[in-house]
Amino acid sequence: MNETSSIGGWLDGYTSLRGDISQETHLAFLEPLNEHGLMFPKQPLNQVFGLSAFYIISVFALNSLALKTEKLKPVIAIYNFIMSAWSFYMFYEFAAAIWNNFVSSGYDMSLLTVDNDLVLSQNTQKVFMMFIWSKYIEYLDTYWMIFRGKLGLNPRCFLQVYHHFVTPAIVYLSLFYPFGHSWVGPLTNSFVHVNMYFYYGCSYFFSGNKTFRKFGNPIFYTQMTQFFLCVVVGVLDLYHAGHTNSFSIQYCISQYFVFVGLFTLFFMQRQKEMKGKKKVN
Repeated sequence: MNETSSIGGWLDGYTSLRGDISQETHLAFLEPLNEHGLMFPKQPLNQVFGLSAFYIISVFALNSLALKTEKLKPVIAIYNFIMSAWSFYMFYEFAAAIWNNFVSSGYDMSLLTVDNDLVLSQNTQKVFMMFIWSKYIEYLDTYWMIFRGKLGLNPRCFLQVYHHFVTPAIVYLSLFYPFGHSWVGPLTNSFVHVNMYFYYGCSYFFSGNKTFRKFGNPIFYTQMTQFFLCVVVGVLDLYHAGHTNSFSIQYCISQYFVFVGLFTLFFMQRQKEMKGKKKVN
């Protein structure tokens, strides 16, 4: 039984539109994750889905308790600063590995469009695995909202829950069933989170400052840029057949399209609310 079969055999059977990344390249890419004693060990695919299911069930269960407290604000601020620092570490590790691979290739610009040998993805596997586990820690983002009584039926909250529900699978499939530019998602997302979590951490001290709150808009636009970029490189890899499994790349692209739609709805709602407040004032 090969490596990918041990991870999710049913997924290996989905081979219509199978890409040009060879099985040899695929298995060689996953080999570093077979080492013993990894700080962030690999998981079977059903465990990823199981943790995602636990998350969604726990969200509904906790939210039904109608909890509300503001005593957690200092804890949340510390959490946000820790997540910002952790995101910076992962961003640095991804960026350093990708840049070194690019330099070693002789600055081969063609790799930015077609990379069926996963040249730029080399040496990112372990931090990629760390990145997957960080997505489970980020479930706390939703739990904090529940504990503060701020999770309701609106576009923002649906975006919050849906985003955290599907993201672990996106990252997992990008690593274990890679495509030519799988690294773009983690690299850009970790960069966004450096700024986002730092902003949220600082909001504990400057929440009433109108000037400070304006910094939230650039973060939103950065997130939207990330999603669009991931769609573009995903479509590019699909066009060039630069993938190992068609379900993996199709799933990732489709979810980024959903993110763009949900973030747009959230942004429109927020703009409407801000206009309403200006009229009242």
